Amino acid sequence: MAGQQFGAPGPFRVGPKILFCLVPLLTLGLLGLVPSLVLALRRKRAVDVLGAAVFVLLQLALYVSIGLTDPDSRNAFDVVGATTVMLLWLGAPAHFLVLDSRHVWGAPKTAPPAPPVGWYPPPQQQYPAPPAPPRPAPQAAAPTQDDLQQLGELLRRQAQDGSR
Repeated sequence: MAGQQFGAPGPFRVGPKILFCLVPLLTLGLLGLVPSLVLALRRKRAVDVLGAAVFVLLQLALYVSIGLTDPDSRNAFDVVGATTVMLLWLGAPAHFLVLDSRHVWGAPKTAPPAPPVGWYPPPQQQYPAPPAPPRPAPQAAAPTQDDLQQLGELLRRQAQDGSR
């Protein structure tokens, strides 16, 4: 496999995994939704979409708190902003690493081995078994020595009677 496609099943390799974990860390949480969005787009499962929605809402809360924070005073928006930054900064890579593990993805499915060249697979349709050939009718037993002697005597008598 020369390159891994974005929609290919299975967990990411080490390089992309490190890259997606570093995005929230290097941007101080400002792009903390990237790892969860990548998982949601790749796996397309309800759990991953829900995780991406949570991180999108955290990102939105961070931007709103930054816009509403007054630089001169401390208020609730500072606390909300600091909390969301920490969740995006540390929670997003942890979420990505946990949900991109092999045990969450399951064992990779291997393709069945290809048949050898010149070998044809068995037919898919099962044909009924041909009917059994009819058994021959039981024949009369072969005449025994006594029967043959009796028949011979009968023929001699008839021959003698017929010659007269």
